[in-house]
Amino acid sequence: MDMIVLAVDTASSLCAASIRVDRPAGPCARFSERRTIGRGHAEILFDVIHSALEQAALKQSDVDRIAVNVGPGSFTGLRTGVAAARGLALALACPCIGVTVPEALARAVPDRHSGAIAAIVDAGRGDVVLQFFDGMTRQPQSAPRTIAATDITTALAGFQGVAVGSGRTAICFGSGDANDLHLVDMDWPDIDVIADIGAEKEPAAAPRPFYSRAADAKPQQSANLVAP
Repeated sequence: MDMIVLAVDTASSLCAASIRVDRPAGPCARFSERRTIGRGHAEILFDVIHSALEQAALKQSDVDRIAVNVGPGSFTGLRTGVAAARGLALALACPCIGVTVPEALARAVPDRHSGAIAAIVDAGRGDVVLQFFDGMTRQPQSAPRTIAATDITTALAGFQGVAVGSGRTAICFGSGDANDLHLVDMDWPDIDVIADIGAEKEPAAAPRPFYSRAADAKPQQSANLVAP
């Protein structure tokens, strides 16, 4: 029996959906829709999903599991994608699986690079998110952490392997020394890679957006409110 995975990504200026069809025999089939829009993911996401399903000659009710990019990325985009994926999974009574940008980047590194992997994501405001992965298994070897972009080369001192992701360019501006480091020319993982991880990853708790920093907006404290 075929297994149908729907993957969605709204964490950047891209709004994308991918359908992966796993068959009992033979290679899997892929059907994808990608649109670069900047903003307005909520308005077109389900149209993008419908287009991918239409290419695969499938309906929403055929989907067996859903994978969603949980970030880091655009605050509004992440909330849109995760909420849509969780809502659709609830309606279809199927698992919803969160996939982070670093783990998708690590998975997307070409197989010829078997050394350790440093996934580096531009987090804006002079920060990057850094996470290390095993080059053979592509499993995480550290937790993701947010650091100043100017500290990235120091954080990679002594690291031997490959660096990938939109934040890798910050290496040129850090202090310290990064030896035996190979830069992979990839800023963002493709939506098909997110579908691949979604097909293999064990379902866990409902996914939540992964933010690189706390929200700027703070709730008002009642003690600071001044009565009119």
